[in-house]
Amino acid sequence: MLSRLISGRHVLKATVVIVLLVGGAYAPQFMSGATANALATHSKSIRASTARLHPDDFDNCPATYACGFADANFKLGPGKWQDTNPNFNDFSSDGACYYPGTAGMYNNGSWNDCISSVVNNLSSNETIYWYPNAHCAGDDLALGDGVAFSDLAAHYQSNGNSWNDVISSDAVGSRLSSC
Repeated sequence: MLSRLISGRHVLKATVVIVLLVGGAYAPQFMSGATANALATHSKSIRASTARLHPDDFDNCPATYACGFADANFKLGPGKWQDTNPNFNDFSSDGACYYPGTAGMYNNGSWNDCISSVVNNLSSNETIYWYPNAHCAGDDLALGDGVAFSDLAAHYQSNGNSWNDVISSDAVGSRLSSC
């Protein structure tokens, strides 16, 4: 039956089924170009966004906090927040963020334009919205309670730019058009 599925016009359907079954890990081997990249990225986003964590799973991000890290995989940091914050320039990174290295070009040693991985350990059913601009402006990256993204370079804003090293403000509880 598998050989019949893989023959002729069914190649793409069989490839999509196989890729979905293995979670997108082998997409580039079966497909090429934008389709493979989009499917692999989408699969990673689904896995990351549905991962549930117990607050104790991240010793560096205590319960009741949302945390940002200067490097992927929850390294260097964390910056810890519990409330809405209009400007991450107000928070020192204690040396975790610097340019060139772990932060964007305009970083001044703060958490602004520095975050590469995030964890939401706020509280039950509380969402944090991360923004690429001060005062909660621009797109938002929403993380429900217990969700973590280990590499923001794999997550994209609507303009096509990654979320890596661009977060500048946050809102806790609800989306805001300004803060």
